Amino acid sequence: MIFKFFKSKLEKLKNLPRNKPGIYSFDGYNVKYTDPVSFYYEYKDIFEARIYDFKAENREPKIIDAGGCIGMSTLYFKKIYPDSSITVFEPDSKIFSILEKNMKNNLISNVTLVNAGLGKTEGITSFYSDGSDGGSMFKNGDVKKNEVKVVKLSDYLTEKIDLLKMNIEGMEGDVFEEIEHKLDIVREIIFEYHAFEELPQNLGKILNILDRLNFKYLVTDATNAKIPVPFSLNKNYRHFNLVYAKNLNWR
Repeated sequence: MIFKFFKSKLEKLKNLPRNKPGIYSFDGYNVKYTDPVSFYYEYKDIFEARIYDFKAENREPKIIDAGGCIGMSTLYFKKIYPDSSITVFEPDSKIFSILEKNMKNNLISNVTLVNAGLGKTEGITSFYSDGSDGGSMFKNGDVKKNEVKVVKLSDYLTEKIDLLKMNIEGMEGDVFEEIEHKLDIVREIIFEYHAFEELPQNLGKILNILDRLNFKYLVTDATNAKIPVPFSLNKNYRHFNLVYAKNLNWR
C-alpha cells in the first residue's frame, strides 16, 4: 500500500506546472527541486533505471559529478557508496543554491561543491538557464541569460578517479579534449551525449579519444529520449545518448 501511494504521488509530479518548486521525500532523503517534471525524470532515470550505477573496487571511491543539478546523482552515489568522496560541478547559481541546501539538509558529507561550468579554458561565459535541468551554454528558445564561471576539469584530476559522471548539456566535446591528457587516471566514465541542432556534432571525436586511450565503451539511448525510427532530424531536434566506458589500462 505504501509503495502504491509513493508511485501515485511520484506520477503526479510530471503533470504539475513547470518551474514550480517543491520538496519530495524518498529513501530517507528530503529533496528540494525547482521543476517537478525534471525531478520526476531524474528520479526515474537515476534511482529506478539506475543509469549511474557502477561497481567500485573499494568502499571509498572517488567520484567526479559534472553537471550536478540539484544533487540527485550525488545522492544516488552516496546511497550506494556512503563513504565515497565526490566533487560536484554546477554552473547555474540558482540551481547551485538548491544543490547546497539538498546536501546540507540531508547531512551529506565528504562532498565538494563547485559553482562553475566546465570548458577548454577558464573564464566567464554566457549561460542560458531554463530554471530546471536543461540550462546550457548554448541558447535554445526563450531562456534567461546569465554569466557563469568556467573552470578546467583537468585541474581537478589530481589523483585516481573511480568514476567520472558527466551531463553538461553539450560541453562534453570540449571537456574531453581538455582532459585527454589526464584520462589515464580515470577508471570508468558515464556521460550523456547531447545531439542538439544548435551543437557541433562531436561524438566521433569523443569516441576517438576513448579509443586512443584504450577505453572500452558502449553507446545507448538515454532512457527518456529514444531515437526516432524511421530516423529523422526535425527542426530544433534534441536527442540524447548515454555512453559507458571503462579504462582497460587501469592498474
